[in-house]
Amino acid sequence: MIRIRVQALIFDKDGNILFVKHVKNDKEYYVLPGGGVEYREPLVSALLRELEEELGIKRVFSVKFLKVREFIDDSSERHIIDLYYYVVCDLEGIHLAENDGVLAGFRFFSLDDLKNVIVYPSYSFICDLVNDALGDLVKK
Repeated sequence: MIRIRVQALIFDKDGNILFVKHVKNDKEYYVLPGGGVEYREPLVSALLRELEEELGIKRVFSVKFLKVREFIDDSSERHIIDLYYYVVCDLEGIHLAENDGVLAGFRFFSLDDLKNVIVYPSYSFICDLVNDALGDLVKK
């Protein structure tokens, strides 16, 4: 079965990137905010819903499509299509709004900080997203 997910690249005023902390199967890692698209749900609507559900983000000023990534894992029969968006939004009052047993917090990271944590997608892919959003500013 194919799963479609939407994810947001969001910067704070200092240029740090917003990540959500996941704890699953005794593993701790960070991902961009977002989640699964429901049947017949428009992609941007799904992204806005996920941002509100996870982090209480309600005021979004702009959404720009950046990139698609396909992941097929033969060993677990997962087929995932991730769609990435550059989102400008009001971060005032941001908070962990949902507790689904996996979400364990959120944090803003500089690109240098990302080298020291487990992050999905990869550091290199995040750099590509930043360059797609802001122009070719980042050297990997």
